[in-house]
Amino acid sequence: VNIPLDDIRQLYHLPKDKKIYVFCQAGEVSREIAELLSDGGYEAFHLSGGYRKYLNEQIKHLSEEI
Repeated sequence: VNIPLDDIRQLYHLPKDKKIYVFCQAGEVSREIAELLSDGGYEAFHLSGGYRKYLNEQIKHLSEEI
């Protein structure tokens, strides 16, 4: 589920019986949201460093394979 930051209220409609993975571009907002969810009883995780870091690591890994 993709929930824009402006619709943060919708977070609490997520199922509590499933793990929630949160990511954003740089990782700061997702860390805060994951903490809010964890405080609310959710099992929440965030992508450390954000999606940008993840993509850069994937590109680096792929270029090493070539």
